Amino acid sequence: MDAKPETILVIDDDPDVLFATARILKNGGHHISTGESGRQALELAEKTRPDLILLDAVLPDINGVDVLRELKQNENTRHIP
Repeated sequence: MDAKPETILVIDDDPDVLFATARILKNGGHHISTGESGRQALELAEKTRPDLILLDAVLPDINGVDVLRELKQNENTRHIP
């Protein structure tokens, strides 16, 4: 029986970094969701409930530390590393 592929949410406002990271992870067999802002990170984390979030610290709207604080305060997303 094969293990279920992990879903990883990748958030970065640099399109090159976002593309490269997503491609590497996808080639590794993971399901990938991507976003380019803190607001997208919060919305996608709530919607997709990923197994892992890779979050840039510097984003155009909400910095990554504040996004992390909001994720950890949300009962639905606080368990996501």
